[in-house]
Amino acid sequence: MTAKFSCQDVLSITNGRLVIDSGQNVCGRITWKLEEVKAGDWFISIGSGFYDIKPDVKKAIENGACGLIVGDQVDFTILPNDIQSCVIAVKDVKASLIDLMTAWRSKVNPKVIAVTGGSGRRSTMVLLHEFLKENSRIHLAFMKNLSWFGCISSILDMPIDTEVLVFEAGAIETGDVARISKPLKPQIGVITRLQEEIAVLRREVSQVALYCEVIETIDKSDNNACIVINDEFESTAAYLREISIDYKTRLFSKASSADLKWLRENDIEAISEAMMDAIGSKVKFGDLWCAIEAAKAFGLTQGKIAEFFADPSPVIR
Repeated sequence: MTAKFSCQDVLSITNGRLVIDSGQNVCGRITWKLEEVKAGDWFISIGSGFYDIKPDVKKAIENGACGLIVGDQVDFTILPNDIQSCVIAVKDVKASLIDLMTAWRSKVNPKVIAVTGGSGRRSTMVLLHEFLKENSRIHLAFMKNLSWFGCISSILDMPIDTEVLVFEAGAIETGDVARISKPLKPQIGVITRLQEEIAVLRREVSQVALYCEVIETIDKSDNNACIVINDEFESTAAYLREISIDYKTRLFSKASSADLKWLRENDIEAISEAMMDAIGSKVKFGDLWCAIEAAKAFGLTQGKIAEFFADPSPVIR
């Protein structure tokens, strides 16, 4: 079972207003992509205030949407007189989407790991899945697009029996990472490689700040609260020197050679080749370190992690 909502669920979660009651007692999934709308789904219109939703509403209804979630500024006279779908108006459609995601996260109640950074996010997530899957049911929520809500549909696809949610958070503008991460309340955060050194360090530090928003979203009430940061570039290190973190921190710059001395060169090459086959991207040493340290923060022993490297190629798919 993945996320599905009744009309009453949507009204309660979003504090919305019922404009049209279809009388249908249906629980449907949430989607904002017209091409994905199927019979029984909720279509949520997340266009801007200048966006003409009439064509989308018409198409969603034709596709069998059980309900529509729209902004309360919409001209409801555009709706067909014979509409059979429930219609709910909300003050802020994007905030309502976040609210629905948050409600599903609360219902499933998994442990949560946030993964952000300029590159290496997906390889780190896949490695974490491989490390943890033997003892926990893991759900990876990858971003499906580069917008701030890129991973929400993947989170709503999270099965009800998920024990660990690992989600990907990207950043284009200030607030993107915090907007998605704060309501998910991650116990562990991972910041992977950020951009390589460029001539203007000040500009680079401002980019680092976008991803470091995750630091303030970690659930510090959890005893295992931890942030794992690949600070191999000076831009990241410079930013970290300007802030304080009041919970456990694991920095790549503080790692000793002994931390990974049990790894052989051919082990790293083998896992990198396996990852290339799986997701089209090789593993950098820093990505591997991030995944290992996050797994340790989650409670996995080094011995268990070492077992994975015996033969990673047939494991990663």
